Amino acid sequence: NSLPELPHYGGKKGLSIPGKDQKSPFISRISMTGGGGKRESRSSMSETVSAALLVAGTAVGAGILALPSATMASGFIPSSIMLLAAYMTTAISGMLIAEATEHASRATGKRGLGLTAVVDAAVGKGLAGITSALFGLVCYTITVAYCAQGGALLEARGIPGIVLIPVLTIFLTLSSPRVVDTINNALVSIVVI
Repeated sequence: NSLPELPHYGGKKGLSIPGKDQKSPFISRISMTGGGGKRESRSSMSETVSAALLVAGTAVGAGILALPSATMASGFIPSSIMLLAAYMTTAISGMLIAEATEHASRATGKRGLGLTAVVDAAVGKGLAGITSALFGLVCYTITVAYCAQGGALLEARGIPGIVLIPVLTIFLTLSSPRVVDTINNALVSIVVI
Protein backbone atom coordinates (compact mmCIF):
# COMPACT_ATOMS: atom_id res chain seq x y z
CA ASN A 1 0.00 0.00 0.00
CA SER A 2 2.90 2.37 0.59
CA LEU A 3 4.24 1.89 -2.95
CA PRO A 4 3.67 4.70 -5.44
CA GLU A 5 1.34 4.18 -8.38
CA LEU A 6 3.27 3.21 -11.47
CA PRO A 7 2.25 3.55 -15.11
CA HIS A 8 0.40 0.66 -16.72
CA TYR A 9 2.50 -1.05 -19.37
CA GLY A 10 0.96 -2.48 -22.51
CA GLY A 11 -2.68 -2.80 -23.44
CA LYS A 12 -5.52 -3.83 -21.17
CA LYS A 13 -4.66 -7.53 -21.45
CA GLY A 14 -0.98 -7.32 -22.40
CA LEU A 15 2.46 -6.71 -20.99
CA SER A 16 5.31 -4.84 -22.59
CA ILE A 17 8.83 -3.99 -21.58
CA PRO A 18 9.12 -0.52 -20.08
CA GLY A 19 11.07 2.09 -22.01
CA LYS A 20 14.39 3.52 -20.84
CA ASP A 21 12.73 6.36 -18.95
CA GLN A 22 10.13 4.15 -17.24
CA LYS A 23 10.77 2.12 -14.12
CA SER A 24 9.71 -1.50 -13.89
CA PRO A 25 7.18 -2.22 -11.10
CA PHE A 26 9.31 -5.13 -9.89
CA ILE A 27 12.50 -3.07 -9.74
CA SER A 28 10.60 -0.23 -8.07
CA ARG A 29 9.29 -2.61 -5.41
CA ILE A 30 12.81 -3.88 -4.72
CA SER A 31 14.16 -0.36 -4.37
CA MET A 32 11.21 0.70 -2.19
CA THR A 33 11.70 -2.15 0.25
CA GLY A 34 15.48 -1.95 0.15
CA GLY A 35 16.22 1.25 1.96
CA GLY A 36 14.75 4.57 2.89
CA GLY A 37 11.16 3.40 2.50
CA LYS A 38 8.93 1.65 5.00
CA ARG A 39 10.20 -1.71 6.14
CA GLU A 40 7.95 -4.73 5.92
CA SER A 41 6.77 -6.35 9.14
CA ARG A 42 8.62 -9.39 10.46
CA SER A 43 5.81 -11.80 9.53
CA SER A 44 5.54 -10.28 6.05
CA MET A 45 9.31 -10.54 5.62
CA SER A 46 9.34 -14.20 6.75
CA GLU A 47 6.50 -14.93 4.31
CA THR A 48 8.57 -13.33 1.56
CA VAL A 49 11.62 -15.42 2.48
CA SER A 50 9.50 -18.59 2.62
CA ALA A 51 7.99 -17.80 -0.78
CA ALA A 52 11.45 -17.17 -2.22
CA LEU A 53 12.71 -20.47 -0.81
CA LEU A 54 9.68 -22.28 -2.21
CA VAL A 55 10.33 -20.85 -5.67
CA ALA A 56 14.07 -21.58 -5.35
CA GLY A 57 13.39 -25.15 -4.29
CA THR A 58 11.03 -25.64 -7.19
CA ALA A 59 13.42 -24.07 -9.69
CA VAL A 60 16.49 -25.89 -8.39
CA GLY A 61 14.85 -29.21 -7.60
CA ALA A 62 16.73 -32.41 -8.18
CA GLY A 63 18.32 -30.97 -11.32
CA ILE A 64 21.01 -29.28 -9.27
CA LEU A 65 22.36 -32.73 -8.45
CA ALA A 66 21.48 -34.54 -11.68
CA LEU A 67 22.68 -32.10 -14.35
CA PRO A 68 26.40 -32.08 -13.51
CA SER A 69 26.60 -35.88 -13.42
CA ALA A 70 24.54 -36.17 -16.61
CA THR A 71 26.72 -33.71 -18.53
CA MET A 72 30.20 -34.65 -17.24
CA ALA A 73 30.80 -37.06 -20.15
CA SER A 74 30.90 -34.10 -22.56
CA GLY A 75 33.81 -32.50 -20.67
CA PHE A 76 34.27 -29.61 -18.29
CA ILE A 77 33.96 -26.67 -20.70
CA PRO A 78 30.90 -27.90 -22.67
CA SER A 79 29.21 -28.91 -19.40
CA SER A 80 29.95 -25.53 -17.84
CA ILE A 81 28.59 -23.67 -20.88
CA MET A 82 25.41 -25.78 -20.89
CA LEU A 83 24.87 -25.36 -17.14
CA LEU A 84 25.46 -21.60 -17.41
CA ALA A 85 22.92 -21.41 -20.25
CA ALA A 86 20.42 -23.39 -18.16
CA TYR A 87 21.04 -21.07 -15.20
CA MET A 88 20.55 -17.95 -17.32
CA THR A 89 17.32 -19.33 -18.78
CA THR A 90 15.99 -20.16 -15.32
CA ALA A 91 17.04 -16.80 -13.84
CA ILE A 92 15.52 -14.79 -16.71
CA SER A 93 12.31 -16.85 -16.58
CA GLY A 94 12.04 -16.28 -12.85
CA MET A 95 12.50 -12.52 -13.24
CA LEU A 96 9.90 -12.42 -16.04
CA ILE A 97 7.39 -14.31 -13.89
CA ALA A 98 8.11 -11.94 -10.97
CA GLU A 99 7.60 -8.95 -13.27
CA ALA A 100 4.34 -10.36 -14.67
CA THR A 101 3.13 -11.15 -11.14
CA GLU A 102 3.84 -7.61 -9.96
CA HIS A 103 2.07 -6.21 -13.03
CA ALA A 104 -0.97 -8.46 -12.54
CA SER A 105 -1.07 -7.58 -8.86
CA ARG A 106 -1.20 -3.89 -9.70
CA ALA A 107 -3.73 -4.40 -12.50
CA THR A 108 -6.13 -6.42 -10.34
CA GLY A 109 -5.43 -4.71 -7.01
CA LYS A 110 -4.91 -8.11 -5.38
CA ARG A 111 -1.82 -9.58 -3.74
CA GLY A 112 -0.69 -13.19 -3.74
CA LEU A 113 -1.92 -14.09 -7.22
CA GLY A 114 -1.31 -17.57 -8.55
CA LEU A 115 0.23 -18.37 -11.92
CA THR A 116 -3.18 -18.77 -13.58
CA ALA A 117 -4.32 -15.31 -12.43
CA VAL A 118 -1.04 -13.80 -13.66
CA VAL A 119 -1.42 -15.37 -17.11
CA ASP A 120 -5.10 -14.33 -17.17
CA ALA A 121 -4.13 -10.71 -16.48
CA ALA A 122 -1.37 -10.83 -19.10
CA VAL A 123 -2.98 -12.63 -22.04
CA GLY A 124 -6.53 -13.67 -21.19
CA LYS A 125 -8.55 -16.62 -19.90
CA GLY A 126 -7.92 -19.00 -22.81
CA LEU A 127 -4.20 -19.25 -22.28
CA ALA A 128 -4.65 -19.13 -18.50
CA GLY A 129 -6.55 -22.44 -18.66
CA ILE A 130 -3.89 -24.02 -20.84
CA THR A 131 -1.15 -22.72 -18.53
CA SER A 132 -2.97 -24.10 -15.50
CA ALA A 133 -3.28 -27.53 -17.11
CA LEU A 134 0.39 -27.58 -18.13
CA PHE A 135 1.51 -26.42 -14.67
CA GLY A 136 -0.57 -29.18 -13.09
CA LEU A 137 1.01 -31.71 -15.45
CA VAL A 138 4.52 -30.51 -14.55
CA CYS A 139 3.75 -30.73 -10.82
CA TYR A 140 2.31 -34.22 -11.29
CA THR A 141 5.35 -35.49 -13.23
CA ILE A 142 7.74 -33.99 -10.67
CA THR A 143 5.80 -35.66 -7.84
CA VAL A 144 5.87 -39.02 -9.65
CA ALA A 145 9.61 -38.71 -10.31
CA TYR A 146 10.39 -37.79 -6.69
CA CYS A 147 8.21 -40.61 -5.31
CA ALA A 148 9.76 -43.13 -7.73
CA GLN A 149 13.30 -42.08 -6.84
CA GLY A 150 12.50 -41.87 -3.12
CA GLY A 151 10.95 -45.35 -3.27
CA ALA A 152 14.05 -46.68 -5.04
CA LEU A 153 16.28 -45.19 -2.33
CA LEU A 154 14.15 -46.83 0.37
CA GLU A 155 14.22 -50.18 -1.49
CA ALA A 156 18.04 -50.00 -1.60
CA ARG A 157 17.99 -49.79 2.20
CA GLY A 158 15.62 -52.74 2.61
CA ILE A 159 12.46 -50.68 3.27
CA PRO A 160 9.51 -51.31 0.94
CA GLY A 161 9.28 -48.28 -1.37
CA ILE A 162 5.49 -48.42 -1.46
CA VAL A 163 5.37 -46.97 2.08
CA LEU A 164 6.66 -43.61 0.88
CA ILE A 165 3.47 -42.42 -0.83
CA PRO A 166 0.99 -43.15 2.00
CA VAL A 167 3.40 -41.74 4.62
CA LEU A 168 3.92 -38.54 2.62
CA THR A 169 0.21 -38.22 1.89
CA ILE A 170 -0.78 -38.62 5.54
CA PHE A 171 1.98 -36.27 6.71
CA LEU A 172 1.12 -33.53 4.24
CA THR A 173 -2.62 -33.87 4.88
CA LEU A 174 -2.37 -33.71 8.67
CA SER A 175 0.46 -31.15 8.97
CA SER A 176 -0.14 -27.44 9.16
CA PRO A 177 1.15 -25.28 6.31
CA ARG A 178 3.62 -23.75 8.77
CA VAL A 179 5.22 -27.15 9.49
CA VAL A 180 5.45 -28.01 5.79
CA ASP A 181 6.88 -24.54 5.10
CA THR A 182 9.53 -24.95 7.81
CA ILE A 183 10.57 -28.36 6.48
CA ASN A 184 10.71 -26.99 2.91
CA ASN A 185 12.87 -24.05 4.05
CA ALA A 186 15.26 -26.41 5.85
CA LEU A 187 15.55 -28.75 2.87
CA VAL A 188 16.18 -25.91 0.40
CA SER A 189 18.81 -24.48 2.77
CA ILE A 190 20.55 -27.87 2.85
CA VAL A 191 20.60 -27.99 -0.98
CA VAL A 192 22.02 -24.45 -1.12
CA ILE A 193 24.76 -25.31 1.37
